[in-house]
Amino acid sequence: MLPPLEHPVHTRYRREFLVNSVVARIPHLEPRLRALQRVGGLQLEDPSTTFIARGVRFQGPDTIRLAARTVLNFGVHIDGRGGVEIGSDTALTPYVMVVTSWHHPDDEMADTYQPVRIGSHVLVNARSMILPGVEVGDGALVAAGSVVTKDVPPWTIVGGNPAKVLRERRHPQHYQLGEWRPDWH
Repeated sequence: MLPPLEHPVHTRYRREFLVNSVVARIPHLEPRLRALQRVGGLQLEDPSTTFIARGVRFQGPDTIRLAARTVLNFGVHIDGRGGVEIGSDTALTPYVMVVTSWHHPDDEMADTYQPVRIGSHVLVNARSMILPGVEVGDGALVAAGSVVTKDVPPWTIVGGNPAKVLRERRHPQHYQLGEWRPDWH
C-alpha cells in the first residue's frame, strides 16, 4: 500500500521534481538561484558570488550548503540526502557526482546515508565521483574521472579508481572564484 500524498516522502519527491525539471532550467542565473533557495531549500552563503549552471541536479537540496564563490558546472549531480557541505572558492566541473547514500547489500537494500564535506579552494574535475562519508580537504585537486572512496588530505592531488594521492599541491593559494558569472548560463 502506498503512503498518502501528504506523506513527507511524496513532498520531498515533488520538491525534487520541481527543482530538477523546472527550476534547473530557468535560463537566467539570478532567478534560478533564488528559486533553488525558495523551492528547494538550497543553502547559499552568498548567492551573488555563486554559480550554478543550468541542468545541475539535486537530491535533498535542503541539506546542501554552498559557501561563497562556489561553482557547479553543467551536468553536476549532488545527492544531498546525507548532507553535503562545499567550501568557498570550490569548483565542480562538468558531470561530477557527489553521492551520500548507498544500499547495504546484506540489509535488504536499505538506504544508508553518510555526509560529504568538500573544503575550500578545491577543484573536482570532470566525471569524478565523491562517495558517501568522504571529506575532501582544503586545496585538494581531484583528477578527471576519479572515484574518491576515502578522505583526501588537504593540498594534495588525487586521481584514479579508487583515487590515490599523486602529489602535493602548492599552497597556500588565495584565488577567488565567482568574479566572472554569466547571467545567461
